[in-house]
Amino acid sequence: MPANWQMDVEIPRSGAAQFTLLLQDVEGGPVDLTGVDVAIEFRNEAGDSATIKTAGVEANDNETGLVWTDQANGQALVTYYGSDFAALDGQYEVVRLSHKIRFTKAGDAPLLVFGRVNLLPE
Repeated sequence: MPANWQMDVEIPRSGAAQFTLLLQDVEGGPVDLTGVDVAIEFRNEAGDSATIKTAGVEANDNETGLVWTDQANGQALVTYYGSDFAALDGQYEVVRLSHKIRFTKAGDAPLLVFGRVNLLPE
């Protein structure tokens, strides 16, 4: 399962960004994510020690996090809500953050989806 993918995301402060992850192996087959742990982190910049927000697997897409839509075939729905960042300064400008989604399973190297977040103004 080891791999890294860069994915930049734009989140409107008064809305949400939602996307589907379809994880495939090098031959185009689905990756079985049964038993995989998920951790989502937002930081001011990649490498910062302090996190702004964390999330994980959720029951539905009403909050920031990941919902498994077909875990055995590597499919998940991810939702990021702009309202989760309301306390950040700069509501009338683009605020740049970093995010990462880390998939881990005992005995396997982690899989990482990471990138920049552009938090868009009201």
